[in-house]
Amino acid sequence: MSTALALRRPLLSWRFLIQVAAGAGGLYLLAIGILMAFEDRFIYHPVPAARWWCEPPSGFAARDVDLVSADGTLIGGRWFPCDGAAGAVLICHGQAGNLSLECGPRQLTGWIQDIGVSVFIFDYPGYGRSGGIPTEDGCYAAAAAAFDWLTATQQVPPEQVLVYGRSLGTGVAVDLASHRPHRALILVNPYTSLPDVAARRFGLWPAHLVMRNQFPSLAKIGRCFGATLIVHGTDDNLIPYALGRELYEAANEPKRFLSVEGGRHSGGLPSAFFPTVRDFLGDAEAEALR
Repeated sequence: MSTALALRRPLLSWRFLIQVAAGAGGLYLLAIGILMAFEDRFIYHPVPAARWWCEPPSGFAARDVDLVSADGTLIGGRWFPCDGAAGAVLICHGQAGNLSLECGPRQLTGWIQDIGVSVFIFDYPGYGRSGGIPTEDGCYAAAAAAFDWLTATQQVPPEQVLVYGRSLGTGVAVDLASHRPHRALILVNPYTSLPDVAARRFGLWPAHLVMRNQFPSLAKIGRCFGATLIVHGTDDNLIPYALGRELYEAANEPKRFLSVEGGRHSGGLPSAFFPTVRDFLGDAEAEALR
């Protein structure tokens, strides 16, 4: 083998490695660009009323209402009054569907009969009968409009409002509770922030640098001064259980964590949910009187 050929082979190897690295880097940047372009589609899964809409479950008094958020967007809501109610629960639902698919007979029975509160659920922009398109700020504005309707139009005292969020809605609920007085904050399968969720699921994606939708609950939970109950399944396949625990650790007292052994992300509320809510509210109010 000539000296020239011996020197040429390492040079070809380095060129090949550089080309491979450049190609991999290009594919990585392309993947990031695609994820950024379709971020909203990954996060929000709205179902407009024209595609699917359910009437209220039979046996419950209900009426649909129209609200207008601060940015002028039409927001749809559904009100389930409870005779002799001790306040109301404001429901911030998850990422998919619309309000008509969210609140079934079992959940309504739990809130109205077990907890003794009226129920108000609303849709984010782009969901159900709401106008606009879903955005983080739009979700916050819709929740504020719903809270104002409860407290001003229905005259529910703010200190008698339970703010409830599930999945995506936990970020909406935490934001609302961080600047509005409330009775308690109840979160089911929450997260610390959406970039934290993405970073756990897609380790090579620089989520904290590129994501537009933040929902930074961990940064806001310290400004929530009502009682806080967090519920999370140990086998949650979408939002890691550890993020729910981390959010709980940052919450103010009084607080409680209900760990659902083997619980996944989807599915109904655990059987212990409403008994836990009832006991927790009683304990928190007894503590406040001391």
